[in-house]
Amino acid sequence: MINILIDPMTLKMTGIIDFDFASVGHPYREFLSSFSSLDSSTPEGSLWEKEMEEKGVIRSGTIKGAETLKLLDKLEGLLAPY
Repeated sequence: MINILIDPMTLKMTGIIDFDFASVGHPYREFLSSFSSLDSSTPEGSLWEKEMEEKGVIRSGTIKGAETLKLLDKLEGLLAPY
């Protein structure tokens, strides 16, 4: 259990460190991994996009370079599927 911090005096767990999917990258990558099921072609995705637009939130499609990253993500999925 190398990612659990334990206080040696009390033997109580004080924290958990988890960098399993940690990376530095484009903000759209976070969108792809967190909200991939909310595609705008689905009813839920369309509602999500509408609400985000009404609230003035930066949406995935408005991020510069998003279309290129979306295509690269599709290529990655074809080359190395889960």
